[in-house]
Amino acid sequence: MITTKNILDKIESKSIFSESKEEDITKYIQRETTIKNTILRTIHALHVYDEKKEFLKKKDYCKLGKVKQNEEILFKYLERLLLKLNKNEIIKYCNESNSFTPLTREEDDILLILVSYYSCIEMDILWDSDISVLQAIKISQGKLTQSDLLKNLPCKVRFINKTILPFIEKSKLYNPHYKILRESMKSYEKKLYCGCNLLLLVSIEGLVRDLGYYLIDKQALDKSKLKDEYSSLDSFLREIPWKKDIEIDSNKLLFINSEYKFREDKTYDINPSVNVDLKNRLDFLRRRFKEDRNLILHGLDTEYGNPWNLYMNFSALTEVFMTIKSFENKY
Repeated sequence: MITTKNILDKIESKSIFSESKEEDITKYIQRETTIKNTILRTIHALHVYDEKKEFLKKKDYCKLGKVKQNEEILFKYLERLLLKLNKNEIIKYCNESNSFTPLTREEDDILLILVSYYSCIEMDILWDSDISVLQAIKISQGKLTQSDLLKNLPCKVRFINKTILPFIEKSKLYNPHYKILRESMKSYEKKLYCGCNLLLLVSIEGLVRDLGYYLIDKQALDKSKLKDEYSSLDSFLREIPWKKDIEIDSNKLLFINSEYKFREDKTYDINPSVNVDLKNRLDFLRRRFKEDRNLILHGLDTEYGNPWNLYMNFSALTEVFMTIKSFENKY
């Protein structure tokens, strides 16, 4: 069985091409270095999970399933990288490379952002449209903290007060949620953060359900599978056959879903956008808010009034608002 020490010994040994007699080996060495650096980053990501596991068992056992899934992805990636650290494979890759297969990064590199402990477990905020690519990278490396992002909280509050609240108030469809949402913002102003967060969760779920019923009508969908009008938000988003009719950036979709699947072929998708449905667009709600809601209702979460939860809930409300506007523009 190969160990971390075996891997480190292999990548710290002399270059595969150090004794090569070929004239131009620069690109081969460049490719070899890229693979080795990516292996080191993958090992580091696994070590972080290993260090945090005992802490999660005591504090946040609900996330242990996601931890196991992410570790499996990282191990699989490590195995793939080790197979690529081969002279013939490197030469073949370099000779077949083009503008879509650069030598200085791996095509699966983005998974190290998506399945990082910091970005997926500790913060889980990559679905926020305000997060830039550079910020996403720093979050995944543990170099951008909750405190850093909380500096943007006043901007989110202003956007809700100046843009989202007036829209909700004037909308015939969403106006019933205005009173609760307004009370939530009043609670925030009075620093009643627990009350603010609870009312935000209520408002977010109500807005999503109304958007869903609007789409059922506009898309002429069969809602017979949804047997109970009081079913969970998770099943509401998951069971109805929504149409994929709004377009978003393909990387944005990866950040929303927090899932990564390896391509089994060598084709490269150069399309920067993809069509999604309501479930795809708001998939982070199924992950984040189902967990938060259950912990709160069962009395297992006594810290839901902290500023980070405010940031996440304000961000979620903004994403729901943007989704509402996207579908309104469509129909």
